Amino acid sequence: MAKAMDKTIAWPEPSTQINVDDSHDLTFWSQMFRVGRETIKRAVLIVGHDFRNVQAYITAKRG
Repeated sequence: MAKAMDKTIAWPEPSTQINVDDSHDLTFWSQMFRVGRETIKRAVLIVGHDFRNVQAYITAKRG
C-alpha cells in the first residue's frame, strides 16, 4: 500500500499522461491512486498512459 502523499517532493505539472520512465511522475501517480509503483507500471502496459484509463483499471481491480 502506498504511503501518504509526501508534500515535500516537487510534483510534476498536472498532466493527463503517466510517464512511468520518470521517477517523480511514477511516485506522484502511485500516491494519487494509493497503489504501488509496479501497479501503475502494469496498468500503463495494459491500458496506456492516459491517467483516466489507468484510474478506471485500478478501480475495476479493487472491485
